[in-house]
This record gives sequence, C-alpha cells and structure tokens, in this order.
Amino acid sequence: MRALLLVAAITVAPLGSSQAAFQATPDVPTDGINLTCRPPLDRTDRNPVIRTTVNVTFQNGYEVKEFEVLHELFNGQIIDRSKQYVGTVGHSPGTEEWFWRGRLARNPQIEMVARVRRNGRNEWRYEEDIIKYGRLDSSTVFG
Repeated sequence: MRALLLVAAITVAPLGSSQAAFQATPDVPTDGINLTCRPPLDRTDRNPVIRTTVNVTFQNGYEVKEFEVLHELFNGQIIDRSKQYVGTVGHSPGTEEWFWRGRLARNPQIEMVARVRRNGRNEWRYEEDIIKYGRLDSSTVFG
C-alpha cells in the first residue's frame, strides 16, 4: 500500500494533445488516491469539461469506500457522477485498478463504467465508457 501511495504523489507529464494529463495531489492520504485531470478541450461542446477530479478512498486495504468523480464545466458548474448514476464500486483483484459501474438515473438503458488504474510505467489513467442499449457508445481516456 505504501508504494502505491508514494507513486500517486508523482506528477505525470502530459501525453499527446489528444490525451489529458493527470496530476496527483501532493498530499495523498494513506487511505486513498486523489487525482486532478485537465482533459483536452472539446471545441464542439458549448460548455466543455475543463477539469475532472477523482477521489478514491479505501477501507480494509484496497476495498473501495468511496469513488467520487467531479467534472467542472467551462461555466463553473460541477457535475457529480454519483448524482447522475446509481451503481456499485469495487477493486479488480490482483491489480491496481478500481472501478465504479452505474446506470443513469433518468434512463437505466444507459450505463457507465469508469476505472482508475496505474499501468506498468506508473502512469495513472481515468477512463469512462458509456454503454447505451447494450452497446459501447463512447470511451474517454484521461491519462
């Protein structure tokens, strides 16, 4: 657990312009992961996401206690995924990957699966997949 948290405190350099950059907060608590992402600007959206904050807290080791995802829009509005989707959180055993899966409260035919993971190069990723009517509709990777 200590190695995980020490790595989380390292700032990850931005990747290509089509990908977002994650920056871990400098004071990562011993019971969770705190990441801030600045996604690439979506010029087709009149009110795009300008920042995403991901906070994962643990209990009993790797067990997810809370998985919070907040998207800040250009106009300052905050979108809290936990208010949009109803679902569950968890940890993929044997990995450094945590996830949440939920159905859109206003339309249960739309599902989102989101993951925080660390790859072999100690780079953090946050991913959101939207599944509409049983088919993958979109996939967004912040890394």
